[in-house]
Amino acid sequence: MIADSRVWDLRDSRVVYVRRNTMLLRSLEGGEETVVASGAELHSVAWSPDGTKLAYVQGNMEWITTNLGNVAPSTIWVVGVDGQEPVMVTDDTTLNVSPAWMPDGRHLLFISNRDGPRGIHAVRLGASGRPRGQPARLAVGMDPHSISVSSDGSTVAYSQFSFRQNLWEIAIPETGSVSMSQARPVTVDNQIIENHGLSPDGRWLAFDSDLAGNQDIYLMPAEGGEPTRVTHDPGDDFHPDFSPDGSEIVFYSTRHGTRDVFLISRDGRNEVRLTDSPGEDYHPAFSPDGLRIAFSRLNVARGGVYVMSRDSLGGEWTTPELLTADTVDLFYPRWSPDGSQIVGQSGEGIWVVSLEGEERLLVDGPGGAPDWSLDGSLVYFEAGGVTLYTIPAEGGARREVVQFDDPSKTVWPYFSLGSDKVYFSVKEIDSDIYVMDLEMK
Repeated sequence: MIADSRVWDLRDSRVVYVRRNTMLLRSLEGGEETVVASGAELHSVAWSPDGTKLAYVQGNMEWITTNLGNVAPSTIWVVGVDGQEPVMVTDDTTLNVSPAWMPDGRHLLFISNRDGPRGIHAVRLGASGRPRGQPARLAVGMDPHSISVSSDGSTVAYSQFSFRQNLWEIAIPETGSVSMSQARPVTVDNQIIENHGLSPDGRWLAFDSDLAGNQDIYLMPAEGGEPTRVTHDPGDDFHPDFSPDGSEIVFYSTRHGTRDVFLISRDGRNEVRLTDSPGEDYHPAFSPDGLRIAFSRLNVARGGVYVMSRDSLGGEWTTPELLTADTVDLFYPRWSPDGSQIVGQSGEGIWVVSLEGEERLLVDGPGGAPDWSLDGSLVYFEAGGVTLYTIPAEGGARREVVQFDDPSKTVWPYFSLGSDKVYFSVKEIDSDIYVMDLEMK
């Protein structure tokens, strides 16, 4: 019917849908498309009761798709279908999802972690859709994922969604592959760990966790033990990577609305913000000499690898420069052990890029996060949360290394490599549907 589009909702013979980064409206009887709004990662569209407005979410589409329950900021917007400018209803530094209209069309319910653990919030809107006052929290301790309001506004149905995501490890087989049943947990806390990094000496793990309520960076011995908190900002911090000498940790944070790259000493001191762009900067990685940092930058729908450098340890960092060409949307850069190349992923496959910007397709077809073996002879990459593969760095046949074959566990699509082990995050999900009475005062 509508090619290359994601359709969400119908009303009065009209359909609203998103094509790439544009929300469009069209009559089912035909006619021209009307542009309603634009932006990256638009989803969860809801019609107002009178059909004059749309509420929708911008950002963190993974909350409802591939990485269900993904921890990342998102905002709720309201736009009129008559060409009115979109209005941002929530802040852009916390999770705000699942908008649902009350029957009066002047109150919007949504799910947010703006005040701590996820809960249902309500905001009053003016005639233009602009919020009148701050959102109010309606219920606590529910862990909701999505909500729906009855036509008379007296009842709310919601899915209660909770999950734990901890670090696991498994030995890398010399030949053949190994089942996930051979893995063992490294952490067992009630927490969400997304990304992590192993220190160059293999003795320490850095990881992001919400043990204290929001995502912060922690350190712990690689064999297990008590974690030590490194960052303390109320914003969310993600994806740490050690400097070669283990004294510094680079990570990205959403504390200023968009993702930016930060640097901090492993003892929690000397925190520095390294990037401040309107794009999204994430997945930073130290070069083997500690004098460069590569990271992904997403501008609207296109991504590329940028590199910043310094003359000496402790020196000033240069302005980041684009390494990759516009022909490849490359993400998740990781340095080769000799520092001469970077491997990254795109929708087309796994690419190897030289520091002169020369690009070489290593794996043709969709592939997940890649990384190098410690000697640089192999590239490991994850595929769809199902299998971890390895392939010679110069090309050749891939080999299955780990089969994520336990249907009760979901593997996060990033990993950390040691000399003889691989570390990954495992998600365990619990979900139920509840109904509660609602009384607006």
